[in-house]
Amino acid sequence: ESGTGKELVARELHALSEVKAGPFVPVNCGAIAPSLVESLLFGHEKGAFTGADKRKLGLVEAADGGTLFLDELGDLPLDLQVKLLRFLQFGEVLRVGATAPVQVSVRVVAATHLDLDEAIAVGDFREDLYYRLGTVRLELPPLRERPGDVALLVERFLSEMAAKGRPRRRFSAEAQETLERYAWPGNVRELRMVVERLSILAEGDVIGADEVALRLGTGRKAKIGELMTIKEAERALVVLALQRFRGDKPAAAKALGVALKTLYNKIKAYEIDVNSLLREA
Repeated sequence: ESGTGKELVARELHALSEVKAGPFVPVNCGAIAPSLVESLLFGHEKGAFTGADKRKLGLVEAADGGTLFLDELGDLPLDLQVKLLRFLQFGEVLRVGATAPVQVSVRVVAATHLDLDEAIAVGDFREDLYYRLGTVRLELPPLRERPGDVALLVERFLSEMAAKGRPRRRFSAEAQETLERYAWPGNVRELRMVVERLSILAEGDVIGADEVALRLGTGRKAKIGELMTIKEAERALVVLALQRFRGDKPAAAKALGVALKTLYNKIKAYEIDVNSLLREA
């Protein structure tokens, strides 16, 4: 599934490897236009194509001495799979427009959400590349199937935020249980977003279960069938953000992950009196 934490695992593999002092270079093969993939991965020489006014190193060369993480490898076009295979076999990079290859030493970690056996069967993925890369395989199940990882991931995300100068938060035991019981349809990516939002909005050092339930839409009322509507939940989040940031709308919009104009529209649509909120807070 998407968002299961493939890059997190790749970074940990890099940190524990013999090339940990080298660079870690992530590449999402599925997020690059097919026409740009070759130049981005392998670089190009000056004059190789229109607009190439100077030599540019590719991401493979940028990872020299370290780890190259190829995410969503299954989306790589077949013609570039051939070039990637050659690089893996000989440790050589041929920039677009170049006549001589360049030697590089890179440790490669690859990931995909696709079934590569099926992709090979229908001709969308090269079998020789599959076996070249598949020396060691790790399966990452969705987060709902590994609730024991939630606490570890939460601690990591909180530590990362503290390292960036944010106040150090922690979750209460009940809040932690709420996080572990949740199904996490968005997997690790969703967990990170929730932890970051709650950490930003929290008034004190400890984040409680009610705050988590409100963010996830799984409050105690939901357990007895008295569900909040989506509009009610959205209004409650807007109110909470405005109260936490004492009416500072740009800060509230940033915490909610929306544009400032969107926040103004929500305030108007839900008829929220910001001044009254601040008097009540």
